[in-house]
Amino acid sequence: MDKVPAKEAAFWQALERAPGDAATRQVFADWLEERGDARAALMRDPMLAPWLRPGEAGLVPALSRGLRWRQVRDEAVQALIRVGAPAVAPLLEVFLSSSGDKAQAAREALEGMRPEALLVAMPALLAEIGNATGVIVRLLTKLGPRAVAAVPRLVRLLQEGGRGNAAELLRFFGAVGPAAERAVPALIEHLPRSDWAEPDGPAGVGAVLAKIGPAGLGALIEAVRQRPPFWWCWLAPALRPFGEAPVAPLRELLASEDAYERVAAAVALYHWDAEAAGPHLADALRTGRQGVRLQIVAALARLGLEQLRTARPLLELAAADEDKEVRQSADAALARLR
Repeated sequence: MDKVPAKEAAFWQALERAPGDAATRQVFADWLEERGDARAALMRDPMLAPWLRPGEAGLVPALSRGLRWRQVRDEAVQALIRVGAPAVAPLLEVFLSSSGDKAQAAREALEGMRPEALLVAMPALLAEIGNATGVIVRLLTKLGPRAVAAVPRLVRLLQEGGRGNAAELLRFFGAVGPAAERAVPALIEHLPRSDWAEPDGPAGVGAVLAKIGPAGLGALIEAVRQRPPFWWCWLAPALRPFGEAPVAPLRELLASEDAYERVAAAVALYHWDAEAAGPHLADALRTGRQGVRLQIVAALARLGLEQLRTARPLLELAAADEDKEVRQSADAALARLR
């Protein structure tokens, strides 16, 4: 017990002989409080007191060591969560430098932290975001709009492809809501990189943009106007989370002088108003270029079964197309109705 005052050493010795002696702990806590020692509050906490060690100013070193041992690992995790913000940076270090059960325990402690503790520790989280992206993004998501300071950094991550964490990034931007407006261009650009069946697919991107608000809808409508035909397949389901809001601007685009705009708007609008969009799609299937015809069929093929039934005449028209690839795509979609 080097560097520990004699009186304090006597308390530690008494607790070593009787670790469960609540009376001794109380007296020790009072003694510490009289001297303005911050450990007094920790000594009074039944969950934290057992982790205090002579010569150590706080709990984190002993608790971090406790993550090594299976017998006390669960107790150490809960105690670290109780410690809060001061434990975040050391836990990140343990998580990044360890493996197996110890790393898993550090992650559990981090993910169990209250939002208030994470908010205080945000600088430490942002400092390590390139090394533990998925875990840190999940932690920041718990903060919701209070994590707005992290938006620029996470926008760059999404623009770089998300490093395998695109779905986590989308959840983060959705949790931040309108304060994440600067993420809108990156979310639009993410659409053609996304997988239809995954949470970061078009519907997932649309849901996030809907939470961000009007800026998200405006960007999607602009994408309908300016993007090449292959984007239409992604744009239509991305618009759905906005409810009826996209209908009016899409109907306006049906009157555009630009043929691509008319077809793009019709593909997107078909989810809401098949009667208005159908004639435009039929005309494009008869006269449009092969790439346009193929993209129309691909978009229709992704409709739900009920809507797909209404699209049968369009698919039958495409099934008689002069192009083999268009015919095969239409036949595959029609096969769902048999």
